[in-house]
Amino acid sequence: MKVCFIGCSGHYSYTFDILKSHTVAGIAPGTNGEDMRPLINDLKRMDISFKSYDHYAQMLDECRPDIAVINTWFGLSAPPVLAAVQRGIHVFTEKPVCTDMDNLLQIAGALKKTKTELCAMLGLRFDPWFLCMDRAVKDGAIGDIRLITGQKSYRMGSRPAFYSKRELFGGLIPWVAIHAIDWAYCVSGSRFQTVAACHSAKANHGCGDLEMTAACSFTMENDIIVSITADYLRPEKAPTHGDDRLRVAGTAGVIEAINGRVTLIDGQGSRELPLPEPGNVFTAFVQKLHGEKNNSISAYDSLYTTAVALKARDAADQKTLLDIHELDKLL
Repeated sequence: MKVCFIGCSGHYSYTFDILKSHTVAGIAPGTNGEDMRPLINDLKRMDISFKSYDHYAQMLDECRPDIAVINTWFGLSAPPVLAAVQRGIHVFTEKPVCTDMDNLLQIAGALKKTKTELCAMLGLRFDPWFLCMDRAVKDGAIGDIRLITGQKSYRMGSRPAFYSKRELFGGLIPWVAIHAIDWAYCVSGSRFQTVAACHSAKANHGCGDLEMTAACSFTMENDIIVSITADYLRPEKAPTHGDDRLRVAGTAGVIEAINGRVTLIDGQGSRELPLPEPGNVFTAFVQKLHGEKNNSISAYDSLYTTAVALKARDAADQKTLLDIHELDKLL
């Protein structure tokens, strides 16, 4: 398959596992001023040849790739996503798919017309700990789900300048908390009903609009309650960049993941569960395009998780409770 890259401000490295098996037809920035040097250096290191373009539209028209890998500045992702979809090109894009609802609805409509595939870079679904939890819950290990608690905590580190502007970054909830929103959606198989949220940019080291903390409270179908927090407060000397945690409590037990280890507590006591081999979100997407049935993240799931994250951000901005039970019908 022919692959083109638009931007390199996100998790384009998800493609590296199988990139040498495909042709990199071209690379282009997603916006003026985007630094493409990290991607250029990575491709050269892997001894992968490519052609550089100044604008992605010209690249898409000349190269006609099978897949466009899109990860420009998050608030500017909608135009290249739409440009690719409208040309019938499959899209592997950074999450959130875009940062406002109007653009999301445009993308949803374009996908229906062209019947192209889209997959968001929600790659943590393929981590061993989540694959283990998801399988155990779906196998009935904890009975009926009643409560889900998720945590996303990252080191602040050095962030590019565009993170400081909401219109370019999108916000902490759509960028970071979206992972835990996706975990809750995936593991439960249920849709969200309401959301209340809050976020704060205090103590952000002078980084403009960048929120450092956020919390979301959801209800889902069947009265499942979901609580999610996200922050950039993980100390720089912490042993890992991120501290991901997930706890799912049900009528027959509790399962939780901390530090990549999964513990199940049920009527037999407490025990650590063995982990499967990791997967890869881009590999699964390509396999799906080849007709294989697998656990690839669907276009609908990518759009829906994005929509929920955007509504959670709205709830935080407005300091109110939002009814989102019909959100799925818009997509």
